[in-house]
Amino acid sequence: MGITARIEGAGGTVMSGMCFYQSYAREIAEANGWKRLATNSAKLVNILGGYGYVPMLASMEQCVHAAETGRLS
Repeated sequence: MGITARIEGAGGTVMSGMCFYQSYAREIAEANGWKRLATNSAKLVNILGGYGYVPMLASMEQCVHAAETGRLS
């Protein structure tokens, strides 16, 4: 469907099969200058605030849109 290519073409990173918050989440944010994170996981929203992110709970469709455009619909 080309969704991954569209996200990566817009400067996003697609990750799967990993536990983001146990994968040096703070260091990843600092290295990339990331501050905001959209996710469809309420668990991740709760955890990532402690790592310095400003997380946002959104639907998968909204997360993909945000990854493609840099904006929430």
